[in-house]
Amino acid sequence: MSSDFDADKQVDMVNDPPHYKQHEMECIDEMIVVFGVKAVIDYCKCAAWKYRYRAPYKHMSEMDNSKADWYLKKAKELEGNDY
Repeated sequence: MSSDFDADKQVDMVNDPPHYKQHEMECIDEMIVVFGVKAVIDYCKCAAWKYRYRAPYKHMSEMDNSKADWYLKKAKELEGNDY
């Protein structure tokens, strides 16, 4: 399998991180299949909280806050869908 990592291209580590796309399904989609939508909603909320909690103490607080936003949006999206 070829890697999506390429030092010459700009990578969006918040919305399109290549390390979550190394298998047939994207990580979050596989999590839904394996653990169920409710568990993934709870995971997304916990991950968002984790990123917000530690953001002030890291040199990448803007990225961590963006990741928290992504997880909260995903949780909201999943809460609105009938799976």
